[in-house]
Amino acid sequence: MAVQIANPEVVRKIEWLAATLNTSKTGAVERALDAYSGGLLQAQMAAEGRSNEQLRYERLMSIVKKFDAIPDANPNSPSDLEWDENGLPI
Repeated sequence: MAVQIANPEVVRKIEWLAATLNTSKTGAVERALDAYSGGLLQAQMAAEGRSNEQLRYERLMSIVKKFDAIPDANPNSPSDLEWDENGLPI
């Protein structure tokens, strides 16, 4: 998807940043947005009194909840695998 920037000053800044970072204009915009959004995240965490560890824990728990929400392939089966006498799947 194309993005058109009509403000020549913004275009100049993007070109300068791309040249400074030795990357494409798209790469420069992406890095700038990542840096900006990361700063916003840090500011939000500080305002809420949350640490990086808390944020990582919350992200992990959201992944676990999504994983737990995946339905079983066969809810009537105690296990989707058959096991041999050595406890290995067949």
